[in-house]
Amino acid sequence: MRRRAGFTLVELLIVIAISFILLGVGAIRISRASILMATSQRVARRLVADLRLAQSQAITDAKNHYLLFTSNGTKFVQYAIFRVEPSGDVQVLPTRTLPDDVALTGNSSRVEFTPGGDALAAYSFTITSPGRSYSVSVVMATG
Repeated sequence: MRRRAGFTLVELLIVIAISFILLGVGAIRISRASILMATSQRVARRLVADLRLAQSQAITDAKNHYLLFTSNGTKFVQYAIFRVEPSGDVQVLPTRTLPDDVALTGNSSRVEFTPGGDALAAYSFTITSPGRSYSVSVVMATG
């Protein structure tokens, strides 16, 4: 009688195929989480850049500039930058729409800067997506 001392080629191929399937499923889940984290980071960086832009435009134009956020009741969904004019406020840049999978919340729907670069109040915002959260604060004295 002959003794069997190992795996057959078919058994090894089946184990390798199952391993690749499990690795593929894991990679898909990891990449989705990475995409969501990158999206929230991109939103946080864009918000900071737009806050700085509104501040610098207020200094350059010697007129108040502000970001106005639009809410759907639970979170902000878009915002735009405006310049204060005696005849009526003028939108400076196109409206920025926020991704659905990122939640932006804050203590005010309007962030305004004076011609000196100061903020009219202290503002704070939180950008949240699954697995990641960012905080953005605007200090009243320095904007």
